[in-house]
Amino acid sequence: MKRTITKHLLIATAFMHLAGCSSSGAHKKDDDILRSLTKEQKVTLLAMLEEYEDNQRAINAWKSHQPSLIRLSEIEEDLKTLIVQLSVLSQKRTTDSTTKSSQSPSNRVPTQPALKPSPASPTAVPAKREHSDVAKVSEPRIGYAVQLTALDSVEKLNAYWNQISRGYPTIVGAQVPFYEKTVDDNGKTLLRLKFGEFKSYREANITCEQMRSKGGSCFVNKNTEGTDLL
Repeated sequence: MKRTITKHLLIATAFMHLAGCSSSGAHKKDDDILRSLTKEQKVTLLAMLEEYEDNQRAINAWKSHQPSLIRLSEIEEDLKTLIVQLSVLSQKRTTDSTTKSSQSPSNRVPTQPALKPSPASPTAVPAKREHSDVAKVSEPRIGYAVQLTALDSVEKLNAYWNQISRGYPTIVGAQVPFYEKTVDDNGKTLLRLKFGEFKSYREANITCEQMRSKGGSCFVNKNTEGTDLL
């Protein structure tokens, strides 16, 4: 215990000498103490003093480099953030590149160009139309037609045409009847029952006269448009 106290006292004395804190009287007394040290104690004291000086230099170096180290720490955080951003950007570019590659012409399935319809050769419009079971909209008609009657419904027109086709089979033949909408003076919508697309008034009138000679009723007018009667 006494040896440990002496050791600490010697160290404190040495530190005071180094710091220049001792008075002249105390300095002489300390010199006496140092002279009384054994060689082993002096070696130990010298080693401890050197260690102390090394520690002081390390502390001073740390203090001088502390701002730089703090800045390096901040830069390290910035670099981590930058690395994350670059990684996200790289993934986005890879995705965009893959998408563009899949959409490039070389990766598209070749398709055959649409065939253009060949121009239809001009043909004469037939005077007669074939009957169809498919409903048709009103379409332009050419020439002249024989009008039979004007009624207010398609059902009535069908019934009337059935009577005509049975009563005058040799006259109407394979003609396809059609109707044309009109409005009378009272604002009522009527459907004019007609057949034929005769090239001239005379040709249509001959057919109409044949029906009249057999007791039928009809007259001729010019075609505009009409819807096939089903």
